[in-house]
This record gives sequence, C-alpha cells and structure tokens, in this order.
Amino acid sequence: MTLFWLDHIIFLIVGIVIPLLSLFSASQTSGTQEGETVKMELPPKKHLYYSNGLMLWIGASLVLTSWNFSQKPWGLLGIQYPQFSALSWYLIAALLLIYLADTAYSTFKAIRDKTPDDEEFLSIMPANWKEYAHFVFLACSAGVCEEVVFRGFLINYIHESIPIDQYSMILSVLIPGIIFSVSHIYQGFLNVFKIFSLSLLFGSIFLLTKSLVVVIMLHIFVDMLSGAVFVILQKRKQHQ
Repeated sequence: MTLFWLDHIIFLIVGIVIPLLSLFSASQTSGTQEGETVKMELPPKKHLYYSNGLMLWIGASLVLTSWNFSQKPWGLLGIQYPQFSALSWYLIAALLLIYLADTAYSTFKAIRDKTPDDEEFLSIMPANWKEYAHFVFLACSAGVCEEVVFRGFLINYIHESIPIDQYSMILSVLIPGIIFSVSHIYQGFLNVFKIFSLSLLFGSIFLLTKSLVVVIMLHIFVDMLSGAVFVILQKRKQHQ
C-alpha cells in the first residue's frame, strides 16, 4: 500500500490533534471539579448528537476521499464481505461476553447502590427515550465512521509506516487502540481502560475477518445498548 499525502494529514488530525485536545479537555474538566463548579446552559442533547455525528461523517469522508484518490484497494480498507475463521468467532464471542458481563455488573451495582455515579455522563448520554431516538443517529454514525477511521485507516497506516515487519501487525492494533481510547478520555479513566480493551478486540477482529462489516455491527450494538441501559437506570432513579 502506498501512502498518499492526505493520509499523513488525516493521521496528524486523528492520531495526534484529537487525542491531545481530549487530554486538554479532560484536564480542564478535572480542574473545574476540584475547584468551583461552573454551571453552564447546555443546548439540547440532540444538537450534540447530530453535530458530533456530522463531524464523524466528515472524518470518514476524508478517509474515503484519500483512499479513492490514491486508488488503494477498497478491500484493504475493509469494504468487503468478512472472511470468518475459528479464531475470529472466538474473539467476537469474547468481546460480547466481556462487554455484556461488564454492563450487567455495572447495572446491578447501580441498582444496588441506588445512587449510580452517572453525573459525568448526564451531559452526553440520553436520559429518556425521546433523547435516545436522537442518540441512535450518533451511535450508528460512530459505529460506521469510527471503524472506518480507527480500524480501516489507522491500522493500515500504522502497518505501512512501521519498517519492522516483526512488530508491525501488533503495533498496528495497539497504537490505534491507544489513540481511540485516549480520544474518549472524557468518559473517565476507568472507561478509557474498558474502551482500550474493546478496541484491541475490534482491531484483531478486523484483521482476522479483513472486513469492517463485523466491527461496525459490534460497535453499533455496544453504543446502542449502552445508551438504552443508561436511559433505564435514569428512569429507575427518577422513580425511587
């Protein structure tokens, strides 16, 4: 695969600028929480969902544009039918089991404690089914666009950029996983670790199936279930 000049610009934005902005934003939020709490009037969440979703589609469009201009094979990006193997099925099952087990544990813990620690997510997660209807757009956009960028593009970019073949495959999954998890640091450090673990599985499944189809479906499932569980917990909290 030959890297195109636009590939380097995309990596600069996705691999360096966005993680640094996320870290800066997290440090600012932490400083505010330790000092005085500043109350801000936030716009309706649907504005956040649609604006963020639009930004995701712009990012994915840049990747597709670069791929098209440089005439790289679309199959290399993962736009093809998946090729399943026994190991790929094991990893898919492992991802689902780990995520569902963690979700069940977090849900039961929140119900048991009666006061779930969810204040940091109230500004980004849907609190009712009306908000969830708009959240679906963001969940689907993230599932498609983030996989195109972080799996399809970044894994190929890192693999092509590392001269040592012995480690390129491992690093091509590890580095995008780090970038992806750091970009979600606004969700808290514990969730960053969870996202990093899932990202490693996403990357491995992508490499084994040579397709974005499976990881996109898994990503959308994870985001939509997370949103639905949050709504249910908020509803339960209001009736306590």
